[in-house]
Amino acid sequence: MEFSFLHISDIHLGRTFSGLSAFSSDSRLYECCKTALERCLNKVIDFAVSKQIDFILISGDTFDSDEHDFSSKLHLKSFLNTLDKSGVSVYLICGNHDPLNSYSRNTFNYDETSRIKIIGLNTPVCCSLPLYTKAGVQSGTLHALSFTDEKFLENPSKYFKRAETGFNAGLLHCSINENSESPYAPCLLSELKELNYNYFALGHIHLPSSGNGSILYSG
Repeated sequence: MEFSFLHISDIHLGRTFSGLSAFSSDSRLYECCKTALERCLNKVIDFAVSKQIDFILISGDTFDSDEHDFSSKLHLKSFLNTLDKSGVSVYLICGNHDPLNSYSRNTFNYDETSRIKIIGLNTPVCCSLPLYTKAGVQSGTLHALSFTDEKFLENPSKYFKRAETGFNAGLLHCSINENSESPYAPCLLSELKELNYNYFALGHIHLPSSGNGSILYSG
């Protein structure tokens, strides 16, 4: 079965650019930077719709802070709604900058039948979910875990089921090969490889991975 998906992460909606005045006094540069993250999301929509993407995996830190401004909330809600209307499923986990309490049920009021899945909000905090194509055919299984707090001290690999058959993807915000006392879900690359997933969509590190096969940070 053929299907396609996008993996994005660490958008940090609501983050402000500081120190721009030291580089330029051009007000156009300020306005450009001020709206850069929102415009980035709009480009994701354009790409997903034009390429007929089946689903999008978002690996945490969509907001820069759990005290994000309301305009960031509204922009993300609009982003999700547009993808929903276009038939694109979205699976979003919460990271250390946007733990679960960042997502109000009043604003992100998607029920369990919605193609928009905010892990922990309209699903269990740790779960395995079917992945579907735009035609409604199951293409595989997603295993996902959200942060309920800004610090997640445990090794997250123990919460994931080992793949047996079919296409399996993991969705996780974590620190690979870092100190065991890291507050951000420290785990080893070898532990994730043991799970035998076809793809592991990671968040937290702001650089794209290379050389880790199918266990990747999107950057």
